[in-house]
Amino acid sequence: MSLVRTARDVVHRIYAAAPTRLSVAMIAIVTLMTVFFFAFLSGYLTTRLGGATQGASLAPETVTPTTVTALAEESSNTGAIALESTPRIAGMTASPITSDAVTPIAGADPAVGVASAAGLMRQPATVVGTEQLDIRSCPETSCEVVTTAPLGASLTLLVTDDASEEIHAESPDFAASGRFVLVESEGNSGYAQDLFVTTEPAHVPYLLQGTEGCKRVALIFNIGVGAEPAIGILDTLETERVPATMFVMGWWADAHPSILQRMVDEGYIIGSHGYDNIELTSRPDDEVAEDIERATAAIEHATGKPIDRYFTPYAAAINERVRAVAAARGFLPVAWTVSAADYGADATADSVYDRVIDEIHDGGIVELHLDAPASAESTGRALPRIIAELRTKGYRFVTIPEMTLPCP
Repeated sequence: MSLVRTARDVVHRIYAAAPTRLSVAMIAIVTLMTVFFFAFLSGYLTTRLGGATQGASLAPETVTPTTVTALAEESSNTGAIALESTPRIAGMTASPITSDAVTPIAGADPAVGVASAAGLMRQPATVVGTEQLDIRSCPETSCEVVTTAPLGASLTLLVTDDASEEIHAESPDFAASGRFVLVESEGNSGYAQDLFVTTEPAHVPYLLQGTEGCKRVALIFNIGVGAEPAIGILDTLETERVPATMFVMGWWADAHPSILQRMVDEGYIIGSHGYDNIELTSRPDDEVAEDIERATAAIEHATGKPIDRYFTPYAAAINERVRAVAAARGFLPVAWTVSAADYGADATADSVYDRVIDEIHDGGIVELHLDAPASAESTGRALPRIIAELRTKGYRFVTIPEMTLPCP
């Protein structure tokens, strides 16, 4: 507007100073030339200065919240700056977690912070299946444990929409993989295994098999059928240096403390198979809890050490409710994908061998028995052949605690 006023003043001066003999035509020509000159000068300066300002505004590295606000206000009048031109955090949704929502713990991986939290959903969660949950600085077992959360502690699970759907896709049976998930505990964020985190108290994770990709197999022995224990099975495991996990019934621990002590001395993981030969699915919650607690007390009394907190049910009788009762008491429910079917009197060495070899797979958990009616003649004789064959196929034997972990 100042340039227009300047042009008008110049024209007025020309009219005032012009001699009377100056023709009207000449005055008109001078006037037009003056107007065109100032119009050109105004357009040139607007283009140069306006373009430089807009270019600087769109550079992501120079945009600040104040700048974005100012640009938005300007765009409402001029339309020159679109809101879509402002920089965004990758993956941001309509309601992202903001910078004050996730505080990385001391020593945590820098990725556990605002950038990785963008677009994540916050879900209330609870620690189950373990007495103490380790929360690590990054999603690997080699990472530092920077904080812990006790059984029953409240957490916040940070997941994407897709991950949230995946977590509940297998409802009501949630067979977790042992992968790491991002959690927040008392304002700090880190990584914990999904086996020990639930968003629904009645819907708890359990271990069905290990992750694929590293040729692992876990042998478990459910003990408490009641026949004479086949000690030769322990001899084979010791000779072949094969780790295994023993799930012992409480009554059996009371009856065979010396055999159980041998298992401890030889380094086996000792989990719980309940106390009595009863199907827990037929009992109310308080009786299920009592059975698990009695078994824990009996096993710890016989071994003189804390039980390893893994649980299998008698006769494979389990449902979501029984799993939830066990998990609420700090036990991880364990299932299996390969059954040797060696619990009956009609089991043979060939039937056990064929069943295991035919059904084996990467990450498989193999269920066997130590004190079934035919354990000595069936599993006892088949076991050396099974071990040799699986090793030939490239499998590595691990314990249940090892199987809960992702491939190294």
